[in-house]
Amino acid sequence: MDGPAEVVLLTGFGPFGPHRQNPTEVLARELDGQRVAGRRVVGLVLPVVYGEDTALVEEALATWQPAAVLALGLAAGSPDLRVERLAVNLSMTEQAGEELPIVADGPAAYLASSDPIAVAAAIVAAGCPAHAHTFAGTYLCNHVFYQTLHHVASRSPGLPVGFLHLPYAQELERADPAAPALPLALLRTGVLAALRAVV
Repeated sequence: MDGPAEVVLLTGFGPFGPHRQNPTEVLARELDGQRVAGRRVVGLVLPVVYGEDTALVEEALATWQPAAVLALGLAAGSPDLRVERLAVNLSMTEQAGEELPIVADGPAAYLASSDPIAVAAAIVAAGCPAHAHTFAGTYLCNHVFYQTLHHVASRSPGLPVGFLHLPYAQELERADPAAPALPLALLRTGVLAALRAVV
C-alpha cells in the first residue's frame, strides 16, 4: 500500500436530481489506481448527501494523507472546464431559500490552496478548454470544497486542494440534450492535466 504523500485524492459525485449519469463519477472510477506525477490516484465517488459527502472525504484524508486533493463536480450548461478559485461558507438546503453556514464559526470563504490560473493554463495546454472561475456555487460542490479546505487548514496547512467543474460528457445521458458537452476522452485529458498541475 502507498504511504503518506504517495497518493493524490480525486473525488467525484454520483447521479443527482435530473442528472442520471455524472461524468465526475465515471472519471473518478476510471482514474482510480492510475499514476500521475509519480503518485497513485485514489478515486472516490461521493454521495449527493450533505454530511455523508464530507465524512467520506475526511476519512480518505486521514487514511491516505494525500499529496494533493482535486474534487470534481458537474456544471450542467458549462461549455468548458471551470477551475474554481473560492469556496464560501454558505449552503442552500433543500428547503427553497434557506441559507445556512457550512461551519458555524468558520471563515466566510477559503481560497483554493492550489493555483487556479496555473491549473486552467495546464488544462488548456493539454488541448482542453478551461478557465479559472470565481466560486463553486452554494450546493454540494461548494460544500465539499469548503469543508476540505477547512479540514486541511488546521491539519495539513499548505496541502494543495482544488476544485474542477466539468461540463456534460457527450457519451453520457444529459438532462438537457441541447446543453454544451465535450467528449469524455477530452474531459479525461483535462482532469489528468489538472491533477498534474495541482500536485
